[in-house]
Amino acid sequence: MSNCGIICWVIELRVVFISPHSDPLAELGTPDSGGQCVYEKELARHLSFLDGVDEVIVFTRWYRGKNLFDSIDSKVKVLRIPAGPEEFIRKEKLSPYLDEFSERLIEKLEDNPPDVIHSHYWDGGVVGLRIQEYFKVPHVFTFHSIGKLKANVIRSDYRERIKNEERIVKNVDLIVALTEIERKDISRLYSVPPDKIVVVPAGTEELKVPSEDEIESYRRKFLKGADYLLISLGRIDKRKGFRELVRAVHILKNITKRHNKKVRLVISGGKDEEEDPEEKREKENLKNLIHHLGLSDTVEIISRFERNFLPIFLSVGDVLMVPSLYEPFGLVVVEGLSIGAIVAATVHGGPREIVKDGWNGFLIDPLNEEKTAKKIWKILTLPESEKNRIKKNAKESAKAYYWRNIATKIFEIYKNLVG
Repeated sequence: MSNCGIICWVIELRVVFISPHSDPLAELGTPDSGGQCVYEKELARHLSFLDGVDEVIVFTRWYRGKNLFDSIDSKVKVLRIPAGPEEFIRKEKLSPYLDEFSERLIEKLEDNPPDVIHSHYWDGGVVGLRIQEYFKVPHVFTFHSIGKLKANVIRSDYRERIKNEERIVKNVDLIVALTEIERKDISRLYSVPPDKIVVVPAGTEELKVPSEDEIESYRRKFLKGADYLLISLGRIDKRKGFRELVRAVHILKNITKRHNKKVRLVISGGKDEEEDPEEKREKENLKNLIHHLGLSDTVEIISRFERNFLPIFLSVGDVLMVPSLYEPFGLVVVEGLSIGAIVAATVHGGPREIVKDGWNGFLIDPLNEEKTAKKIWKILTLPESEKNRIKKNAKESAKAYYWRNIATKIFEIYKNLVG
């Protein structure tokens, strides 16, 4: 950042992202990869396009098989900090190594401190507090997932996480919530003054719509003779609601049978050789459930695919299902809207704000499997004119989430905090 006297004030910000568990260059479908990784990568990249940003450096954790340094582009770097054992560690077990991560990060930044830091998730927030205190720089924090809400839905032990989240929100300069719903939840659950939270949603790139030939070719491949195709994607994680979706499809199968129709569900997630034990267990649980319900010819789990296949996958289904038990934002929801997919997304969390039920998509409660099944059938049997109306509205509504607009809003926040 430079000051050129009374004539002008030139801002060239050095921005640091802190995210120990979430690597912006992680392959989607591998453990602890997902929407947060995409958010960090695309936000950093689009910030770098703006006048006034000198560079963006993303600090994440190094483990065996990763480079210590990578570039996203000329002004965006990814630096990986060794902390703890050399192997991959799931985010739930990273806490003992955050002090070491913090100390090594301070050493890295000592000669060239940041102008502003933006920490992500509670592990990033914990490290961010150390950096904030040491260098006396503004600190922006994004939850990505709210511990107190997750604890209510998933019934796991989140005490350490929640304690740290309470400390983070008390001490950071500003919190970026991804939806108005999330802003209200943070304010209510953590007693945060509303003026300390600003809403800026996650974004989406402008996805290129595939050709009709491409769509039809893959649609036939996935349909395998069925009449209707549901698609879903994400990490194979119990929090993603795939078990609930499979049980809903079991009910739906009986509905479609009464109308002499067949439905298929294709779930994309994980890659066998890269899954950690927890994800492998969940995949086995999911496969066992599919077999137990007699859905082996109805539900298929495929490995995750390269990012350039995403527009095709989002386009082949009759309905894109996002059945998470809780979803703070739902990047795949916005990506689906941008391509003109008919989205049926969880009512639990941010999608409730993005999707207007019956206008640009639909909302479902994955915990109510019977209602979900009936609603999917209703969507599948809508008149074509109604489906086309919803697809048109979906594309239009996605424009507000294009990354170039989101990055500009975040940059204004940084500038205001730096002064």
